[in-house]
Amino acid sequence: MLRIKEVRENKGMTQEMLAEKAGINQKMISRYERGEQEPTAGKLEALAAALGVQPGDLFVLVDPVEADGRSFRCGLQEVWSLEALEDEGLVPSSDEDRADIEAALEDGARLVYEPATLRVLLYGREYIADLKQA
Repeated sequence: MLRIKEVRENKGMTQEMLAEKAGINQKMISRYERGEQEPTAGKLEALAAALGVQPGDLFVLVDPVEADGRSFRCGLQEVWSLEALEDEGLVPSSDEDRADIEAALEDGARLVYEPATLRVLLYGREYIADLKQA
């Protein structure tokens, strides 16, 4: 399952805008978003470039699981902006953490946070910052 619609809407784009920018027919964009058809690798790269993300960012975020089925991380949440975190009553725990989050978001990094630990992670890589209740 792909996150094309979610990313497109978060970028403020219509299907028509994405289709034009990616060089893909709008009807195909619609079919991709509804899960009726999977894009080829080339089309996926064109969609990602048009959306300003990496192709891997268009895949659904799935928690890694241990062999017994337990989740390593429960309920990872995507971080789209500091404002979105603040809307959930969360703020960076220090000015340094705020700067690290802002810099990562400006670089187009995909960030997630763990509600249980209030840690912000660079998706698929490493821990970058802590959060606290506002």
